[in-house]
Amino acid sequence: MIDGVDAYRNYLEDLVITFDLSYNVRFINQYLDTDELLEYLKATDIYMFTSKDPNQAVSGTFSYALSCSCPIVASKIPHTMEILSDDVGVLVDIQQPKQFADAAIALLQDNNRLEQMGVNAYAKSTPNFWENCAVKQMRFYEQIVPSLSECKLKLPPFKWDHLKKLTNEAGLLQFSNISEPHLASGLTLDDNARALIAMSLHYKAFSDDEVFPYLLLYLEFITKCQLEDGSFLNYFTEHNQIDPRNFEENLEDANGRAIWALGTLISIADSKTESFAAQATRSLFKALPSLYKLKSPRAIAFCIKGLHAAYHADDDPRLLDLIGYLGEHLARIYEENATENWSWFENKMTYANAILPEAVLLTYDLYPEKRYRDIAVESMQFLSDKMFVNGKFKVISNKGWYEKGTIPQEYGEQPIDVCYMMVALDNFYQLLDDEVYKIQLQQAFEWYLGRNHLNHIMYNPLTGSCFDGLEKYNVNLNQGAESSVCYLISWLVALQYFQQEKKTIPLYYSSLQKALSYLL
Repeated sequence: MIDGVDAYRNYLEDLVITFDLSYNVRFINQYLDTDELLEYLKATDIYMFTSKDPNQAVSGTFSYALSCSCPIVASKIPHTMEILSDDVGVLVDIQQPKQFADAAIALLQDNNRLEQMGVNAYAKSTPNFWENCAVKQMRFYEQIVPSLSECKLKLPPFKWDHLKKLTNEAGLLQFSNISEPHLASGLTLDDNARALIAMSLHYKAFSDDEVFPYLLLYLEFITKCQLEDGSFLNYFTEHNQIDPRNFEENLEDANGRAIWALGTLISIADSKTESFAAQATRSLFKALPSLYKLKSPRAIAFCIKGLHAAYHADDDPRLLDLIGYLGEHLARIYEENATENWSWFENKMTYANAILPEAVLLTYDLYPEKRYRDIAVESMQFLSDKMFVNGKFKVISNKGWYEKGTIPQEYGEQPIDVCYMMVALDNFYQLLDDEVYKIQLQQAFEWYLGRNHLNHIMYNPLTGSCFDGLEKYNVNLNQGAESSVCYLISWLVALQYFQQEKKTIPLYYSSLQKALSYLL
C-alpha cells in the first residue's frame, strides 16, 4: 500500500469485474480479529494459503485453519511442508497459480476426500491446543522440579451442551461423527440409563431445574424399554422402532444399567422430583422378579448398585433381600475364580471392571460380614495394582482383554472405565475412609485432564463432550454418548474432591477455545 492506495487490491477487484465474478468473490476490506477470522474459517470449504517467500517461517492463519478443520492448499514454506501431509491438504509450488487451481478443483470434485481431510486437519491440530501444550510443559517442568507433580489440576467448568445436542425427542442418540450426532446409530437403554444417572447426580449437586425435561425424557425411554415381565430391551432404531438386535444379543448388562439408573434417581428424590422418583420406583419394583435370573457378573453388580441406592431412600425389605441374594452370588463367583496370584471374579479383565468389587462392598454395607469386606478390598487392590502403576493411571486396554497368565496389552483406553473406577473409588472412600482411595480417584480424573501417555486432554472445554478413546499415537475424536456421559458422571463424582483444593493449576482456559467451537 502506497499513500493509502492498495494497487494490488485494486488490481484484483478489477479482475473480478472483468471476469464477471462479482457474485462469487467478496473482499473483506477490514482487519479481522481472531473471533471473526475463526467464524470465516469454520465456513470454509478449502483454505488457500499463498506466499511468495520460500523462507517464510510460519503462518498463524494456517494454524487456525487446521484447528477449524479446513482442507488446505498451500504454498511450500517450511511451516506448511512440516505439517501438511497428503491426508490433510495439497502442497503447491510458489507462484504457480495453475497448481493452486488444479488442486482446488480436484478437491471440490471429491467430497469424501474433502471431508476426511477436514477431520485429519483437526486431528493434527489438537496436540497444539493450549490445554495440551500446558500439560506437556508441566510434564517437562516436573522432571526439573519434582514437587510440581503434587499440584492438583483444577476442575474445569461443568458443561453439558454436547449431551443436549445428542438428545432428540426420543432420547439420547448413541454415536457421533466427531461432534455431529449420528442419527443412524439409533438409541440404547445403556446410554439413556447413564444419562439419567448423570442428570440425577447433577440435580443432587446443583438443584438445577433445567435438568427436569431431561430426567423425564431419559426416564421415559427406560420405561418404554421395559417389557411385561419386567425385563428391558436395549436397542431402538433412529425411527424409534424396536431393533432386531434385541433378540440376537444378551441384554443382561443393559438391564443392570437400567436398575442402576432407576435406583440413582430414586435416591436423589425431593419434593420437586418425587413424581419422577415414583415412576422410577414402579419400574424398578416391576423388574425385581427378573433380576433373580441374572447370570452376568456385571449385570448383577449394576443391579446391586441401583438397589443399594434405592434402599437408602426406601428401605423396602424386598430390596434388601435381593441385594443379599445377588451379593452372595457375586461373592461365590469370586471365590470360584480367584487364586493366589489372581484375585478376580473371572479369568480375564474386560470392561467396567471396577463395578465388581464395588458391588461386593455395597453388599457389605448392608450385610456387614467380614467375608464380603475381604473380597471387596482384595479384588479392588488387585484391580488398582493393574491400573495405577508408578503413580500413573492407566485403563485396561480394549485392544485385547487382560487374560489370566498373560501380559496385558497397552493403549486402547476408554472413558467408561475411568468413570466406573471413579464411582467405585468414591464408594470405597466413603465406606472405608481410606485416603488411598481418595488419592486414586483424583489421579483417575486427571486422566481426562491430560495426565495420560499422550499428555492430551480428553474433554472438549467448550461443550463438555469427551473423546471416545485414547490410542497409542492419537485420540479418537468422535464424541459419542457413552464417553461424553461418562465424563459428566466423572466430573460430578470429582466435584467434592477437587473444589476444596488450594494448590491447583487451571487447565481449562485457552485463547484458542474459539477454534474448538467447530465441534459445537
